[in-house]
Amino acid sequence: RPPPASRRTPVHTTAERSCGSPETGGAARRSSQRSLRSPQHAGVPHEYLNPNFVKAFARRQNVPDVSRVYWKFLETRRCSPNGVFGVKAHFRQLTKVVREPDAQAHLLKRFDKFVIITRRNAVAQALSHLKTKSTYVFNTEDAATLARVRSTPFSTSTAAVAEALAHVVEQNTAWPRKLREIGADFITLYYED
Repeated sequence: RPPPASRRTPVHTTAERSCGSPETGGAARRSSQRSLRSPQHAGVPHEYLNPNFVKAFARRQNVPDVSRVYWKFLETRRCSPNGVFGVKAHFRQLTKVVREPDAQAHLLKRFDKFVIITRRNAVAQALSHLKTKSTYVFNTEDAATLARVRSTPFSTSTAAVAEALAHVVEQNTAWPRKLREIGADFITLYYED
């Protein structure tokens, strides 16, 4: 059974592979998420707004519009024992899955707590984003993967870095802007801290 609205708690981080803006540090984010995942904090915050997951669910359920069916499914199966439901998503995922601004606001207003994880160093974040795009590796927790990522060349041309930086800055500012727009409170955590 879904928890009451006052018990649903999404966690919006800012990482391309999780939520908000690209490349905010997998290890740091996972550490934060482990503490946030404890039952009293954020339920089971996975990438529920990833367009690939949403499409797969729609195909499995044979439904064209997954909004109500999808959220009911998640809220009944992905809450912590005390009824907390959490989501991690990047802003780009939200806008791909929920296209209309009013519908985005409606979805976000279902939740009462937001945590944004971002980086202070946008240039380093942009370079990390470029590296991720060239390797398709989204975490480097094991030595072999880290070695492969470090040995993979990627473009650091002015144009490539400028494009990645523009993307990162847009993603870094999108969540706070949207949350202020709907009057939601949020806290911001920084990768470098």
